[in-house]
Amino acid sequence: NDFFALIRALHEQRTAEARYRRLTWVLLGVVTPSDLIRDRKRTPFNIGHAIDLQDFHLEEAHPLMAGFQNWVPNPEAILTAILGWTGGQPLLTQKLCQLATQKSREAHQADLRLPPGAEATWIDDLVKTHIIAHWEAQDNPEHLRTIRNRLLMDEQRTPRLLGLYQRILEQGRIPVDGSLEQTELMLSGLVGMRQGQLQVKNRIYQSIFDIVWIQQQLAQL
Repeated sequence: NDFFALIRALHEQRTAEARYRRLTWVLLGVVTPSDLIRDRKRTPFNIGHAIDLQDFHLEEAHPLMAGFQNWVPNPEAILTAILGWTGGQPLLTQKLCQLATQKSREAHQADLRLPPGAEATWIDDLVKTHIIAHWEAQDNPEHLRTIRNRLLMDEQRTPRLLGLYQRILEQGRIPVDGSLEQTELMLSGLVGMRQGQLQVKNRIYQSIFDIVWIQQQLAQL
């Protein structure tokens, strides 16, 4: 509370002291502004603006082909298949590109070749065996467990979040209404907003955090 109140106080000094305009704070993370100062006796953290980071598009992800482009006949088809699973989520995209680099080099050393047209099938197999299967043990660096923990960290809020997420899974997408639950679900990274609709960010999340997983968590609660 004191730290963020200090930032706000320095920001307000800009009107009286020009030198304070030279000071800018950048906060890196995922949070709602109301979480920064939780003391209700203080003014909330109501300055600054959020920067919404978008996921990778194909052209933006092209530099990630550098690791495997010399080892496969159609590197862009590999990258397209990877984005088909990750939806461009940066950490998952980089992880899969690194995995494709490692496996393609191993195949080259063993004098194996990826047949043309088999890129998507090959990536499907890598995702299922190295990310989805036993995902908690293979989640390194931690990413999927962070999403899980954010969904389950508040037992009072968890049923509402899981109920909302189940609606999105069953319906494919729902309209954005700006509710606290929708905001929390977006901040978890599990869902994203596209054209005013909330939908699951990618196929990896949809495969791991599926209806069966939701029912298991609700049963434990």
